[in-house]
Amino acid sequence: MNEELRQSCVAALRGERLPNDLNDLNSDVLLLCILRGIRYHDGFGRELRHNNPLPSKKSDVLLRTLNARDIMSNRVPVMTQPDQFPYCIWYPQVASEDTYRRLAKQYPTMRYLVGRACAVAGYTDLFHELKLLPDISIADEARDNLASNGDRSRPIYEAIINSPVRYAILDDYTRTVHADDLLKRAVVGLNNDTAVLSSLENGRLKFNDVPYHATSHGSLGYRYFNITEDWNVDEAGGEEDETLPTGDAMTSLLYLPLPDDLPPGNKNVLILMAAYHGDIDRYHRLRRPEMLRGEHDALVRGIYHNSMFAMYMSSSESRVSPTSSSSALRRAIHARFIMNNDLSRITTDIPPTPDAGDLPYQIWYPDLAHSATYEELVYRRPEIIPAVARACIIADYQEVWDRLAWIPDKQLLAEARQSPNPHYLQTLHERDVDIGAADSTGQGHSAAPPLPLIPVYGDLVRGRGSRRTPIHLRGEVSETDFDWGQGGAYDGIGIDAAAIELFISSPASLRPPPNVTSRDLALMYERSIYLHTHPTEEEVDDVEVHARLNSRRRGGRGRGGGRGRGRT
Repeated sequence: MNEELRQSCVAALRGERLPNDLNDLNSDVLLLCILRGIRYHDGFGRELRHNNPLPSKKSDVLLRTLNARDIMSNRVPVMTQPDQFPYCIWYPQVASEDTYRRLAKQYPTMRYLVGRACAVAGYTDLFHELKLLPDISIADEARDNLASNGDRSRPIYEAIINSPVRYAILDDYTRTVHADDLLKRAVVGLNNDTAVLSSLENGRLKFNDVPYHATSHGSLGYRYFNITEDWNVDEAGGEEDETLPTGDAMTSLLYLPLPDDLPPGNKNVLILMAAYHGDIDRYHRLRRPEMLRGEHDALVRGIYHNSMFAMYMSSSESRVSPTSSSSALRRAIHARFIMNNDLSRITTDIPPTPDAGDLPYQIWYPDLAHSATYEELVYRRPEIIPAVARACIIADYQEVWDRLAWIPDKQLLAEARQSPNPHYLQTLHERDVDIGAADSTGQGHSAAPPLPLIPVYGDLVRGRGSRRTPIHLRGEVSETDFDWGQGGAYDGIGIDAAAIELFISSPASLRPPPNVTSRDLALMYERSIYLHTHPTEEEVDDVEVHARLNSRRRGGRGRGGGRGRGRT
């Protein structure tokens, strides 16, 4: 961001001045700062109402923000088009009860938004006058603001929570009021799909961290709520806390059944864990319209380990249709069905179904298919020979291996070296091909696309290359504690939730105190071992304990013990 743009953004955020040329507003970041400035500073940008040459899309969002500011300043604006109606009319301040009453009367389509504002401010009388259906986002908002409005919103919360049927009429993900076809809007209970007031106050984004092209209509990828249409940009920033600390109500839901009404908090870790384990019911309920960071890789892992989840992800009930899902998800689904000995989706159609980009390479972990399945797969799609050849080494399907027209590559060589059957390594060396000439991706045939790097099967089943059991216990966890990214067991994708599983399984007494990031369990156990082996000593020799632990982590032998697993 250049200095001129930075100064323009700061001036807009402070409500001091607009850019000189509003018709050349080509920076999305600057537009977001102007929207934020309008929302926070009454009177700022009012001249934009009469600047008709502005592009229509920018004009609409500017007018909506100006209208929201007017309402919060107790002025009911004239709004003639649906695109001029704002969604959030309660942040950063609420209007008077009478203003909201006049607004609902003049614009009946805004009644549910007025009801949401009543939950923020605790306007119980007006809320009951509106005679709204019990909407769960209004209940979420009422619960979130109990402390700030002196418990005045409790009757609103209880009226909704005690209703036998609740509805999801307000959609904070899309800023939509679904007032029609209410039967489809009936829901079980509170699901934390609401951008409550506290999240707006805490989840601020520093303006110079916003991508240059990040319109209010688009997505930042890792932020899913934008009810103010400015992505909560400001000068200082202030990311909301995404951690699950010890004792948090949401933490226990990682291992307990979900209640009808989720407690307040961040459910992202629950979403990722449901995807990671392929838990259909939990994932289907908890998921957000757009994927979280790491969710895609967690889905791939869940598909590989759960056939029912693979069926769900390939059905119309999942968020993504087979045609719109990523190629990695489609490959995972096909891999899972191949390992189930189901080749019904692998055909010889022209064009082939699935297409070449959807054929998986890793088709042997966590399960092996029958030898006939692998051989038939080659007849249907010869380009999958590298994957089948590797599966034959792992499963010791020597007869199929001998009939394949495989080409040696580094990954086959690595797999053959760990096979108890020397036949595979011998035949690899007998082929008149220079294995060492295979490129670093492990692909020996230069005309074929690179193969994903997959850990050797023996390492996968022994817990290396796929899972790395952590030894450092954290005091709190968040979605960032998922170890995800390229390079792993699932067709080149790896994800590991072991740090979160350790956190959940450990008692609160074992976790580190609040001012300590993590506790080294290996060191704690090494101290205990030292006391067992030196019963006559009254004090622990810390130098000896650290020396023994460091020796284990280096893979060597300490004076008091054998080999141990390395640090993760």
